[in-house]
Amino acid sequence: MIFDEPSASLGQNETKRVLEQIEVLRSRGTGVVYISHRLDEISAIADRVFCLRDGRKVGEWPAKEIDRNGMIRAMVGRELSQRDVAPPPHDEEVVAAVEGLCSDRFDNITFELRRGEIFGMSGLVGAGRTEIVRSLAGADRFFSGTVAVNGRVVKIRSVSDAVSAGIYMVPEDRKTQGLNLNRTSAENMALPWESRLVPRGFVTIRFLNRLKKRMTKELDIRGNLDKPVGLLSGGNQQKVLLAKWLVRTPKVLILDEPTRGVDVGAKEAIYEIIRDLASQGVAVIVVSSELEEVLMLSHRVMVVAGGRQRAVLSREEATPERVMQLSVS
Repeated sequence: MIFDEPSASLGQNETKRVLEQIEVLRSRGTGVVYISHRLDEISAIADRVFCLRDGRKVGEWPAKEIDRNGMIRAMVGRELSQRDVAPPPHDEEVVAAVEGLCSDRFDNITFELRRGEIFGMSGLVGAGRTEIVRSLAGADRFFSGTVAVNGRVVKIRSVSDAVSAGIYMVPEDRKTQGLNLNRTSAENMALPWESRLVPRGFVTIRFLNRLKKRMTKELDIRGNLDKPVGLLSGGNQQKVLLAKWLVRTPKVLILDEPTRGVDVGAKEAIYEIIRDLASQGVAVIVVSSELEEVLMLSHRVMVVAGGRQRAVLSREEATPERVMQLSVS
């Protein structure tokens, strides 16, 4: 039985159940191949570990000798830098204010975003995190509440309204919501901006090549970018999706599961991009099912449970125990 990233869209409880069922299969004599970027899961269930990079085997360990740091070095090809969260926000300037936002999936969401702040959203799968940010980005409708950008209330009834207000969103599923897998990287990057960047003409090969060159350099995107983006690795696809929404500088950038289904090297690169954006003054909302990721990146963390905002915690208050306690309350 082959499992290819079975926990990519699952929460901790669901993942635990999957691993338990794998143990049942193994006890019955079934051979299991488990493919994952989540090293804790690999360490928990594997008898042997094979590590691949660029299509080649770069490491192999028996269960008793599994070395997490060794696996990371093998996957990335170098030591990962140990970085803290981004520097504190530039100042107390409020870029966006959400007041009393309500829909049929969440109720009374209120918070502020400061310039240069990384604002985490945590909670169990199904808690309402994605529904909240999709409403902010105009992908879903909310029936009451206000959103203000730079002190001015904006009407968000569509994605176009949100983009015009400077709110851009990288959705959680790049393959079904974020990218046209049959078009090239540059074509994907240009899609939201064609009418804005070339209002009186056509999108030319020269224009696309200029865009590709700029974003490839800024985000270190690798692979053949003249072929369909669906042929790139997951990490490079995710970078193309990020690039699509960084062609113009956002006021607020929403990242829903920004590192889902990418390897540890791509994760580190995406973390660097997020920190750099914050250092440039962009307000970033990070939604993630990985609690460690939220706590590592965020200046403040909002915990959501059952469609309700349980608390907004400072970096010091947002301990794993406190966040989990609020998530299940």
